[in-house]
Parts: sequence; structure tokens; C-alpha cells
Amino acid sequence: MMINEIEKYCQEPCVMTIGKFESIHIAHKKLIENVVQRATELNICSTVFSICKNPNAILSDRPYMPLFTEEERLYMFNELRVKNILEVEFTKEFANISGEDFCNLIFNKCRVRELFVGENFKFGKNRSADVLLLKDFAKNFNAVVNIVPVLSNKTKDEAISTSTIRQYISNGDISMANKYLGYEYFIMGKTVKGKQIGRTIDFPTVNIIPEKLVPLKGVYSTLFVHEGKQYKSITNIGKNPTLQDNKNISVETFVLKSPTILSDYDFYGRNIIIKFIDFIRPEMKFSGVDELTAQIRKDIAMVDG
Repeated sequence: MMINEIEKYCQEPCVMTIGKFESIHIAHKKLIENVVQRATELNICSTVFSICKNPNAILSDRPYMPLFTEEERLYMFNELRVKNILEVEFTKEFANISGEDFCNLIFNKCRVRELFVGENFKFGKNRSADVLLLKDFAKNFNAVVNIVPVLSNKTKDEAISTSTIRQYISNGDISMANKYLGYEYFIMGKTVKGKQIGRTIDFPTVNIIPEKLVPLKGVYSTLFVHEGKQYKSITNIGKNPTLQDNKNISVETFVLKSPTILSDYDFYGRNIIIKFIDFIRPEMKFSGVDELTAQIRKDIAMVDG
């Protein structure tokens, strides 16, 4: 929604948190859980004010692939039992809103009675306003602002943030990314028809085209999720240099113990989730089919052992 449409989606008092929520990591989850719990105690609406169309994608000239799509973020918000989700589009108009006008939007038009934000929360034009302005402005509406401390990994001396998680995923360090997320990094979407080469070597794959940041090229231990059931799988991210040498990156998953529904290969257009567990090995070019299939069997043994 556009910023001038917010008021019609805020018909009752609420407890709210605000953010880009590109990754919904463990610090974000803490904020949202506080909102849901407090809204339940007050018997009012729990609300997330989420910025869609990531600012980096709008303000930067470089292509920007988000950690999670809008569909995936809504899925996570629903999993966390948020009642009202305000997906507000980031525009140049939004970027230029003053700190005072933003406070008026939150406490007046959104009818916020309690607000939960991180201690480093910034807002307004050029991110010039901070939590002190929020707390001061809230007094005019008898509202409360709760400041939640930033979470960090003291061992590594780094903040738990979206940018840090992006770096781990880009480097293939899925285990650290998952630790900071608090769950397995995943790709959600509809299956598409590939070149069907995998079935010719007895390893048929389920293919998906991600519209988001994908991990480093290589083979991963994954979980294939369909209709609420999970199956062990391995997923290859890369260009398939041995058999195809594609121009574009593909995401192909082989399900170890395929559900019956996969046996007829009529699986296109189905909604699935691929959860990434751990990195197995980098992408490799083999001498031929025999060497490739031998390696795939080794990969499967690592996952299914």
C-alpha cells in the first residue's frame, strides 16, 4: 500500500513494531513476539509496519536481490501470529517524510498505543530521527515506546543483522546464517519445468526460479517441503557445467525419498519450500556422466547417512 492509504487499514488501536524486516532474524522475531504478547494482554490488535520494496533496491543504481520475497515475509509474519500486516511501499515520497510527520503517522493515523523498536532504530528523511523523538512524541498520545536492545554475537563481536546474514549466505556459510535467522534459510515458490536432464541419469530434480538472493554456487543438504511434509534432499545451485553449462544460475533439488506425487514428474506449478541445512561442496565440472553420478551418490550418502 502507499503511505496515504494507511489510515483505512488501521481501524482499531494496536501494538506495533516497524522495520524493513528483509530477513526476519532472531532480533526481529523478538520484537514481533513482544508485540503479539503485549497485544494479547491488552486485547488489541498486533501490527507489523513493514517496508516493502527494499530501500536499497530503490535508492541504489545496482541490482539488489532481497533475502526474502514479499510472499515469504508474509508467510513468516503469519507464522508469528501477527494479526495486521501493513506492507507499506518504499517510495521517494516515503524517503522524504520528516521525523515529526512519521511520528504523527504512527501514533495518530495508525492508532498505536504501544510501540516496540530496536535501540538503533532510525527514521525520517536521511534517517535523521531516532527513538528519542519517538518517545517524546508518544507522550502527546498517551502511548508507550518500548526500546529493545540490539542482539549481537559476542564471540564474533558482530551485530545480528540482515547485512551480516546476507554475507554468510553469499559465502555459503548456511549454518551461521541459520543461527542468526533462528530457522533454516529457505526459498519458497512454484516449481518450473527444467531441461529434464536429471531424470536421464536417474536423479530427477524439482526446479525453482528464485527471485531473491541465493547461496554460493554448490551442493547443499536441504529439506524439501510440500503440503506440510518434509523430505531430506540435496540441492544444487549453479550452472551445471558438466551437462548443460547454463548461462543463468539454477536451483535444482533431488528428493531422497520422493513422495508418490513426484513419481509421475507431473509436479510443475506446485508450491514448495526448500530449506537449506548445510553446505556440502562447491560446484564442480566432472569428466562425464559416470563421474558426476558417482559424486551425486556420495552427496546423498552424506545427507542420508
